[in-house]
Amino acid sequence: MAEDGIIPPQYQLIETHSSRYPRRTEANVKASDATLIFIESKMGRGSRLTQRLCIKHGRPHLVVSDSTPIQTVREFLNTYKPRVLNVAGCRASAAPTIHARVKQVLSAVFENQPPTVGQHPQKEQNT
Repeated sequence: MAEDGIIPPQYQLIETHSSRYPRRTEANVKASDATLIFIESKMGRGSRLTQRLCIKHGRPHLVVSDSTPIQTVREFLNTYKPRVLNVAGCRASAAPTIHARVKQVLSAVFENQPPTVGQHPQKEQNT
């Protein structure tokens, strides 16, 4: 369950048995090959935890702020070529513009990229 309701099944998520975010954060880091941590002006407690867990588990990560060039994100992904990418950051209630920023960055990074095996086309959800 997400902050704003049930997560659609196309995301193929496995729920943890804990409602505590540190356990969910660690499970997300461990289940991924790399993590993008989106922040606004500074890293919050959850983003700092995500970064520490990436280091603990040897997972590459990149902190993406408003000043991070799209090319930097592309180079990170081209270097590590993750099959499973963890996209982390502030919850929308604490950072109202984060959703638009994440969508803007990921759209720019993945535009004109052919889908890889295992990717599913996503339909735009109206919420």
